[in-house]
Amino acid sequence: MKKILLLAAACLAVAARCAMGAEPWLQKETEPVLDRDATIMEVTPILWKGQPLLVGAVRPFASSHEPEDLKLRVLDLESGQTLAEFGTGASLSCACVEKRGDEEILHVFAARQPEGEPWFRDIVRFETRDLQTWTERPAIQADDENLLNSSVCRDGDGWLMAYESNKPVGFCFKFARSKDLDAWEKVPDAYYAGPDGKTYSACPVIRRSGDCYYVVYLRADGKGGHESAAIRSKDLRTWEESPRNPILAASDGEGTNNSDVDLFEYDGKTQLFYATGDQSTWSDVRRALFDGPESAFWEKAFEAPEERPFGENLFTGDPESRLNRYVSKLGDDSDGKTWATAYRSVQKALDNIPEATGGVRVVVWPDRYFEPNLLPCRSGEKNAYNELVGDCDGAFGSGATGWVYLDSSEPGKGFHSYDWFGTIRAYQHGWSEAHTGETVSSLLWDRWIVRGVYATSGDAGLFWDCLEETQPFTVLVEDCVSIGRAFGIGVAFAKFDPASPNTRDDEPIVFRRVWAAAMDRWGDAGAAFFRSCRPTVAPTPEFYLDDCTLVSPDNAIENNCAEYDGSTHVAARKCRMIVNNFT
Repeated sequence: MKKILLLAAACLAVAARCAMGAEPWLQKETEPVLDRDATIMEVTPILWKGQPLLVGAVRPFASSHEPEDLKLRVLDLESGQTLAEFGTGASLSCACVEKRGDEEILHVFAARQPEGEPWFRDIVRFETRDLQTWTERPAIQADDENLLNSSVCRDGDGWLMAYESNKPVGFCFKFARSKDLDAWEKVPDAYYAGPDGKTYSACPVIRRSGDCYYVVYLRADGKGGHESAAIRSKDLRTWEESPRNPILAASDGEGTNNSDVDLFEYDGKTQLFYATGDQSTWSDVRRALFDGPESAFWEKAFEAPEERPFGENLFTGDPESRLNRYVSKLGDDSDGKTWATAYRSVQKALDNIPEATGGVRVVVWPDRYFEPNLLPCRSGEKNAYNELVGDCDGAFGSGATGWVYLDSSEPGKGFHSYDWFGTIRAYQHGWSEAHTGETVSSLLWDRWIVRGVYATSGDAGLFWDCLEETQPFTVLVEDCVSIGRAFGIGVAFAKFDPASPNTRDDEPIVFRRVWAAAMDRWGDAGAAFFRSCRPTVAPTPEFYLDDCTLVSPDNAIENNCAEYDGSTHVAARKCRMIVNNFT
């Protein structure tokens, strides 16, 4: 059962889910296919005479326009060069290539806006053999409706069209067949308007593969934006939704929209072209890649996603191959290579991580270590995480049992309450008049695992504040206790850069079997605190809480104060959230 916990003053989604999402199967390119051009949309990729082309509709983004503002364009896909412009007054295009013997004919279908009418009406067909001379013929006549986007594919010996209409549902799509691309016969009593037959369904692209028809279409995403979903059918009337839906949804930097999908197979890959933007004022044409032919793409689109364990990270490395360094007050503080030569402080071990390639484990003898503000000299690496582990059961040869206490208090005085003074080093210059030192980020803890420690008596416990800089960061915390004045556990980022996101989809930040508590009771405190600074909610969780206990007088899970404007995606499973705040 899924539950959503909504926290006021921030956009924080907490979903109880039994498994992480599917493995990535479409790879989005980070840059637009073309330089930003807010007038070209509905592009169709085609191979014509061995040359990859894009056929698109050119129109202004404006609340109103005249038919003469509209036209169609053919572009060289690789160079972006315009090869042809035609079809004044037509828009919402699609294209297909017909082979007649050794000859290839390019057909472009588009909605025609008649002069004097405010909207598109019928669908027409343009035909060329040389990109210079174009002939225009009618294709689909409207029946007391407006026709818009269309898509055409091979269907046995003939052709099949899916075309968008504003009736009976605004919008839905219908179907027509043709033997020669000239005369079209509408398929009676067949249209698609969502699974319930009543829901906005637009911009279809249709293909035939095997014994099924496949369509990618546009739907509302429930958050004020638009996403693209896939369906399939054997008879154009009964449709099955892809278990991977949405096929494409807006990522950071793409606005609120992934629409107008079209695709082709080229250079051994299936290439999907789609529009980003906001459906109103701007758009980019972008591309996503599937590593395989189009037939394999459709098969993959209807495979159940591979379920992965909750918060699984496949890239931490082999625990058996890690290089151990030891910490014990009984050691001689020389090189940390054995218990006898162990370093006497955790920080000294962190200062002497010997390998820049990761895969180092700092093993700590059960004891109390008055050591706040810990920071390693090196991060871990993908497939070679570093690890800080308390030898709580003697498994690493200490022969002792019990907690490794990382105590941020002052001996003889007790609890130390001061902003940015806790278990993990972070410091904000200018936070107050007393904060005069240099700003320090916790980012050096990237790709570290922390296990078997009891963090206590500081402003925050196992809490990583990644100040100022933006770069991907991952930490995994298991089987720990963590207590702080403001925050028990958590990770916070100060800003977001879409070119270098703060979190990694395949290497999420995870807290598992952790008991965490915050002691403060005012509005900026929580047993767990997470902040990713994304402008929109990430499609997959950035932070996982698995089998944790979260106790606080204020918030079990905190995102930020009211001045924060951003989104954070947290998934929680089997967690106990205990809050004592009756204000």
